[in-house]
This record gives sequence, structure tokens and C-alpha cells, in this order.
Amino acid sequence: MFYFIVGGILLILGCLCFVKKADFLFLRHRSMEDFEKEYDVNSARQITGLSMLILGCSFVLAGLYPSTLPLLVMGALIAVLVQKIGLDRYASYQGFLKTSTSTKKAAKPLLKGSTLFTIVVLICSAFVMFMGSIDVEMNEKDIHLSATLTPSKTIEYKNIKSVAQKEDFEFGNRSFGVGNSKISSGKFRNDTLGNYDLYAYANNTNVIIINTKDGYVVFNQEDTKKTDAMFDKLKEKLEESQS
Repeated sequence: MFYFIVGGILLILGCLCFVKKADFLFLRHRSMEDFEKEYDVNSARQITGLSMLILGCSFVLAGLYPSTLPLLVMGALIAVLVQKIGLDRYASYQGFLKTSTSTKKAAKPLLKGSTLFTIVVLICSAFVMFMGSIDVEMNEKDIHLSATLTPSKTIEYKNIKSVAQKEDFEFGNRSFGVGNSKISSGKFRNDTLGNYDLYAYANNTNVIIINTKDGYVVFNQEDTKKTDAMFDKLKEKLEESQS
């Protein structure tokens, strides 16, 4: 519901930009008179409206399809990129609206800045879509699980009811967390366990399931061999804690 509400508000703001009812989005505490000295107002309205529509659609898609949540981050970056480059290059009088030699020279620093900004956006997008890691630490009294962009979790051995290993585990649906080509982590739900916490590499469906008094926690390692070794080590730790 949160994604639909935010997405709906952003879509409405985007539409209002095109009908000259949301100028506050780009004025940023400046008067219209001061803004008109540097920018073409109609172009600024169109660019701001487009960026709001892109961001709004990203939120709506994230609400409809939780598996596309990483695209929300990419949509936000694209919206910021559209707003930044759009205002600097297409709405600014020092951009492409004036084509004199002096304004072309003034636009060169803007082009360099825009190129750098684009590179940063692409790097951030690659990080969100294709990177991430799962870290598992087995300490003397507890096991600590963490994943990229996901809250960590510590489970004391005394609170573990049972542990099991399962192949071809179905992750189910994500309600909160990260889901990209590298990892799946956060709050998940499937038909077998119901609601549970997941810390797993997406390409490995061999997992370890911990049943605690607070619910189920599922995790794995990069491949089956490492997951098997982790399961054996966890059983040893449990035996040591009970002795």
C-alpha cells in the first residue's frame, strides 16, 4: 500500500507540473522572477513533470511486483538524472537554449558534470542490480547473519529449536529487502514456512533452515559445497552449546 500511495502522489505531482500547478518542485525557495533569469520556465515544468512521472511509475511497479523492487532504485536514479541534466542542459539559458559561442563555452563544464553524474548513476545501478554478499559468523554463543542493504540478525544457539537443510528451496515472495541477480535477502513468505527471514545467494537453492522461538531464518552460501560445510559447522556449534 505504501508504494501505491507514494507512487500516486508522485504521478499527480507530475501531471500538475504540466498544467503549471506544481512550480514549487523546481523553484526551491526562489521567486519566479529570479528563476526566469536563468531558466526557461516551460521547459523546467516539462522536465520536472517527466521526472516525477518516472519516479511515480517506479513506485507503482514496486507495489505491483515486489520482485522488481531494485528497479525502484534505478527509477529514482533515472528521475534524478532527468531532472539534473534536463535543467542544466535543456532549460538553462547557459545550456542549449542559447547557441552563441559564449554560451557553448559555458556549457562545457555542465557537460563534464553531467557525464560524471551519469557514470555515478550507472555504477550505483550496477551495484543494486548485480552485486551483494551474504556474511555468516558463527561465534561461541550465537550466529550472526548479514546481507547487503539488509538489517543483520543475531541468533543465540540456546534459542534455536531445530536446524535442517533443504535442496530446491522456493524463496517465495519478498515483502521487504533486496532481490537482484546476486542475492535475495530480507522479509520473505512462502507456502512452506510462512513469513521468514532470508539471507541467500539467488543462484543457490540449497539452504539451511533455522527454527527459532521468533520464527524461521533461512540462509546459504555461494554454492552447495560451502552450504553443506556451513550446515555441518552449525550442528557442531549446537552440540557444543548443549554440552
